Amino acid sequence: MAFTLKRKKRIKEELRLVDANDNIVKVIEIDFDVDSQMHAFNKAQNAVIRAEQALSNAATEEAQIAYGNAVIGILNVIFGEENAKEILAFYENRYVELTEEVLPFIAEVFMPEMKKRQKEKRDRLAKKYASEQR
Repeated sequence: MAFTLKRKKRIKEELRLVDANDNIVKVIEIDFDVDSQMHAFNKAQNAVIRAEQALSNAATEEAQIAYGNAVIGILNVIFGEENAKEILAFYENRYVELTEEVLPFIAEVFMPEMKKRQKEKRDRLAKKYASEQR
């Protein structure tokens, strides 16, 4: 019997920080290991959802701070703490602009890839389980 061992792909993307004059200020390399970081990502994503709900119920200063912290948390997970700090510095702590720019990247690029990898993992485990039941 032969076994095939295959390393899983990581999510690799490049995020360019471009100033108002279209100059690239910084290029951030994203190298995300879905298997090892999935729990942290899900936890951070849930914190953003809870903070959004709290903010929509009452737009208090406390709710706004909690939302900002939740967004920073998800940036830390996806980009790493140092890169997240660079992104925050680039936006000069203008959180509304930051979320308008960064969250679409997360929703349109990162999340679909994350869901694809989660589905592949589920399918792989289901296939393995089915073969063990025979």
